[in-house]
Amino acid sequence: MRKILSILVGLLFLGILSSCSNLNKEMNYTLSYNYEVSIEDPVIKQEVIDYIESTFVKGTMNPTYFAKLHDAAEQAVQYFQKEVLNSSVFQEYFYSHLKEGTKEYVVIEAVLTGKYGDCWIGTKVWQWSSESAT
Repeated sequence: MRKILSILVGLLFLGILSSCSNLNKEMNYTLSYNYEVSIEDPVIKQEVIDYIESTFVKGTMNPTYFAKLHDAAEQAVQYFQKEVLNSSVFQEYFYSHLKEGTKEYVVIEAVLTGKYGDCWIGTKVWQWSSESAT
């Protein structure tokens, strides 16, 4: 029994090592997005969902990087910061569809997808607060 357990632990360790070494290889990674929309009015909610689908999910905001995971993630973070976090266009669009003083929100999450799994890049939430839309 002890021998079998030792063999299984050894195989598990080898599997872990081989999968981690794949992360240090250059391969294709694509920036993709998850989202959540909480808006009371179903017509406005669908309009925002359609906008997100056409802009983020199926649009031109999905760059592909051929690099090691660390380098691709670094490039994706810079892209996400420039194009989404610091975008006055998205800020104005999303805030114009949220009712002031409610708990409505829009969340965009950027994820770097690759052959061996996903890597979280960042999340942006648009929700009314005392600092919103300034």
